[in-house]
Amino acid sequence: MLRGWDAALATPGLRRPAGVLHGDLHPANILVDDGQVSGVIDFGDITAGDPATDLAVAWMLLPPGCHAGFWSAYHAAGGAGVRAGDALRARASGWP
Repeated sequence: MLRGWDAALATPGLRRPAGVLHGDLHPANILVDDGQVSGVIDFGDITAGDPATDLAVAWMLLPPGCHAGFWSAYHAAGGAGVRAGDALRARASGWP
C-alpha cells in the first residue's frame, strides 16, 4: 500500500486539461452480472480532474492477476484520450 502511495506522490501530475470523472468509482458503484461489468451507478460526485481518480478502481475491484489485462484494454480503447502510461498508473495506484 505504501509503495503505491509513494509512487503516486513521486509521479508528475496530469499534464492536460482535466476531464469529466465519475468521482467516486469504487466497487459499490459497479454493477456486475455473471462476472461481467454491466453498469456504473451513483454519479452524485461527477466532477472534472485526473482520470487516475476513476482508474484506481482497477486496484479496488479487480484481483491482482487482472490488472495487466485492465490496463491493456484501457490502452487499446484509447484510454478516453489519455495514454495508459506509467505516470497514470502510478497516480491511480495511490487512490485506493
